[in-house]
Amino acid sequence: MKKSLMNQYIQKIKEGWSSADFETELSRLISEYNRLRGTYLLVYAAAIGKQIPGIQLEQTDYYVIHDLLRSKKKIQKLVEEMGSDSN
Repeated sequence: MKKSLMNQYIQKIKEGWSSADFETELSRLISEYNRLRGTYLLVYAAAIGKQIPGIQLEQTDYYVIHDLLRSKKKIQKLVEEMGSDSN
């Protein structure tokens, strides 16, 4: 039986993967996604519920995202926010 992706990553934690290992894996997956879809995927995560220094949504984030996406021709958008799960 094939393990779910979540179980595979849980196993990697047990094997000692660090946050840097997961960041490398995420970058690899994003690059592969972009190559297969011919698009540009930007992952942006921010805290909105608790005031956690350095990760809350800020106005300056808009300008950085705008600059990153300005020259892109094909952009896919997925916005996930609290309460948006339709399941």
